[in-house]
Amino acid sequence: GVTATIVVWQALSADRLASSDSGAPVPLAMLVVGLGFTLLTSLAVHWAATARLREREARDAYQQLAIGAGQWRLAERAKRRSEERFQLVARATTDALWSWDLASGDLWWSPGFYALFRYPEAREERGLESKTSRIHPADRGRVLRGVQEATEGSDDLWSGEYRFRCGDGAYAYVSDRAFIVRDPAGRAERVFGSMIDVTARRLAEEERDRFFTLSPDALCMAGSDGYLKRINPAWTDLLGYTEEELLSRPVTEFVHPDDRAATAEAGQRLRSGEGVVSFENRYRHKDGSYRWLQWRARQVAERQILYAFARDVTVEKRIESELAAARDQALQSANAKATFLANMSHEIRTPMNGVIGMCELLMETPLNPAQRRYADTIHSSADSLLTILDDILDFSKAEVGKLALVSVPFDLRRLTEDILDLFARRAQTKGLELAGLVHRDVPRGLSGDPARLRQVIANLLGNAVKFTDHGLVALEASLQAEEGGRTVVRFEVRDTGVGITAQGRQALFASFSQVDSSSTRRHGGTGLGLAICKQLVELMGGAIGVESVPGKGSTFWFTVPFEVAPDVSLCEPP
Repeated sequence: GVTATIVVWQALSADRLASSDSGAPVPLAMLVVGLGFTLLTSLAVHWAATARLREREARDAYQQLAIGAGQWRLAERAKRRSEERFQLVARATTDALWSWDLASGDLWWSPGFYALFRYPEAREERGLESKTSRIHPADRGRVLRGVQEATEGSDDLWSGEYRFRCGDGAYAYVSDRAFIVRDPAGRAERVFGSMIDVTARRLAEEERDRFFTLSPDALCMAGSDGYLKRINPAWTDLLGYTEEELLSRPVTEFVHPDDRAATAEAGQRLRSGEGVVSFENRYRHKDGSYRWLQWRARQVAERQILYAFARDVTVEKRIESELAAARDQALQSANAKATFLANMSHEIRTPMNGVIGMCELLMETPLNPAQRRYADTIHSSADSLLTILDDILDFSKAEVGKLALVSVPFDLRRLTEDILDLFARRAQTKGLELAGLVHRDVPRGLSGDPARLRQVIANLLGNAVKFTDHGLVALEASLQAEEGGRTVVRFEVRDTGVGITAQGRQALFASFSQVDSSSTRRHGGTGLGLAICKQLVELMGGAIGVESVPGKGSTFWFTVPFEVAPDVSLCEPP
C-alpha cells in the first residue's frame, strides 16, 4: 500500500510539472485529494489482507485445538479404561497390586496386599513414603534410586527385589515390578505395580549359597571352554591358589600329565549325556605337589555348564598304596611259606609212607597181642601225621590262592557210599550208628570237583565220629534249589555229640581254632580242618555253617552248586 502511494505521488508530481511548462497550473487541492484517496485505498487493501490472514490463523488454531481436545479426551478415556481394568484385576487377584499418582501423591493398595503382607485394613495412603517406610533400611536407598531413575528417565518398566516389612513386624523378600504411565510430553503421571512374596525362594538360595560357601568339598561350575566359572572357598584351602588364579587358567593346566587323557575321556562321557560321571585325577598344588581328587560331575546340556564336586582322597590313596605294598609283601611271604611247607610235607610224607607200609607188612606177620597193639598204634599215629601234613599243605595253598578246582562228572551216590564205608569201622568201634541218605530228587550224575567235595564231607564226618561217644552220626544230601541251569545241593552232617556253645561257634571256622583246647589232647588235630572246609566250599561257590545245642549234638551244613551230568554211565569214580 505505501509503495503504491509513492508511485501515485510521483506520477502526480510529474503531471503537475508538465502542466506548469505549458502554462496551465494544477490546483493544489486536487493533488491533496488524489493523494488521500490513494492512501486510503492502500490501507483498506492492507487491512483486508491482514484480516484474512488472521482469520485463517484463527481457523487453523481452532482446528488444532479441536484435534488436541479430541486426543486428550481419547487419552483420558483410555486412561480411565486402563485404571478401571486395573481395579477389576486388583479385586480379582490375590497378588499385591499398587498404584501411585505422582500429581496427587496418592498411593493405592489392592486388597491382596493387605492379605499377603498381613496388614489389618485397606485404606488410601498419601505419598510414596507410606510404601518406602516399610522397606528394610538396608535396601531402601537402592530402591528409591531405582524408582527415581525410572520415573525421571525414559524407561516404562522398573523391577527390583528387596525386604518389605509385614504387618506383624517381620520382613519378607518381595519381587516388585512396575509400569510407568507417561503424558504426551513423556513426563511420568502414574505408576502401576505388583509385588509377590519370594521369601521361600530367597531363603532357599541363601541356604544353597551357604552350603556352597561352607562345604568342605571343592564345589565348582565349569564351562564348555575348559575353564572353571565358579568355585567355593574349599578350592583355595585344598590347592593354595587364589580364586582368580584358578578361574583364569584352563583346567588341564592343573591336571597331572598322566591323568589328562582320563580326565578328557570323563568330559566326553559327560558331553554325551551319560549323567553322573565319577573319576579320579591328580591336581597340582601351588607348592608343586599333587593332590588326588575324587570327582562326581554332571552336565546340564541346555546351559553347557558342568556341575561337580571334588574330594581330597590323597590320604586314602597313600594308605591304599601302602596296603597294596604290604599285601604284595605278605603274598610273597605266604608264597615262600607255602613253598617251604609243600617241600617239607613231601619230604616228610616219603619216609612216613615207608613207615606205614612197613607197619602194614609187620601186621601181616605172626604177632603176639602186645606186639599187635604196638603195631596198631604206630599205624594210626602215622595215618594221623599224614592227615596233618595234608591239612597243612592244603591250608598253605589256600592262603596263597593256589587251591585249584576241576570240573568232571561224578556219581554222587557212589561218592557218599564210599565215604560212609571209610568211617564205618571207626564208628562201629565206638558203638555209633552211621547212616546216610541222598534224596530222590537230587540228580545222581553231577559235574564238579569230587575230590574236594569228598575232602569236605570226610572232614565233617571225621569230626562227628571223633567228638561223638554214643548215639548217631548221619550224612544227608538234599536238593535246595535249581537256579540258572545249576543244581544247588545241601549237605548235612548230624551227630549226637557234645554240641558247641554260641561262643565256640563264632570262631569255629577260623584257622588253628578249636572249641575246647582239651579236645586237642584227647583227640588230636591242628584246628585247620574246618578252616580248610570253609575255603573249599566258598571256592566251589557255596556256603557253610553250623547249628548246635550244647549236650545234644550239632549239625554242620554246606551248599554247593553243580552242573547236572547228562549221562551217569560216563561219571568217573570219585
